[in-house]
Amino acid sequence: MADGDVSPEIAALQADFGQLRTDLVALTKAIADLTKRRAEEGVETLKQAGNRAAERVSAAAAEANAYKDDRIAAAEAHVAEHPISSVLIAFTAGMILGKLVERR
Repeated sequence: MADGDVSPEIAALQADFGQLRTDLVALTKAIADLTKRRAEEGVETLKQAGNRAAERVSAAAAEANAYKDDRIAAAEAHVAEHPISSVLIAFTAGMILGKLVERR
């Protein structure tokens, strides 16, 4: 084989390898960009889920606080309506708890 016959093929292979190298760099960059976008979307999705969960927790806490306030108001109203029986019940409960603690 003459040296002149192989040179164009070597040049073509070099050009192909150069193009392959360029394509691989472009593909690597595209994959990196896609991965970055997916990660950012995942972070955003997690933030949104966290915000929704925080809103649900806040709503549940507000509801529990309102329930507590209602129960306290009802207990205060009951004590105001029946002060003597409330004192007797509290005294009896205290005596029972005192006897239970005393035994231990």
